[in-house]
Amino acid sequence: MTQQIGFRHEAVFLRSIAENIHFTKTKVPFLVKNIWVMDTSQKTAEHNNSSTKNISGGNLVKKFDALTSIWREETACFSSITKIIKHPAYQEIINIGAEAVPLILNDLEKEPDHWFYALYKITGTNPVSPDSNFEQAAQEWLQWGKDKGLI
Repeated sequence: MTQQIGFRHEAVFLRSIAENIHFTKTKVPFLVKNIWVMDTSQKTAEHNNSSTKNISGGNLVKKFDALTSIWREETACFSSITKIIKHPAYQEIINIGAEAVPLILNDLEKEPDHWFYALYKITGTNPVSPDSNFEQAAQEWLQWGKDKGLI
């Protein structure tokens, strides 16, 4: 039986999109408190062939919400913007691509957060003026999204 060891956020994400994968929680004394072990012999063909681009609307929202929750929880005490935007969950949101932009903008409207880099990486544009503060930058991105019909 083949096994892979992954971080908690990977296991939570995989569990949310692939119900046929079985996880067990294992404790490893002195090394890591909690490691999730995935039994890869149980993977389905659907999971093996899945990609971010093939996720339906409802699943995309669930994936985005799960990744956003993980990102916020695991970076809440970070003061470094670089560490915040390099987090694997944040990077996975960027990897979703253009489909994530309306979700990011809606989230930005509800709860301003460090979405500017993700928006820039996905869209290739930056509507924020150089002298803008955080709140102004959020408003400028939201106006951009409204102008483009994304929110």
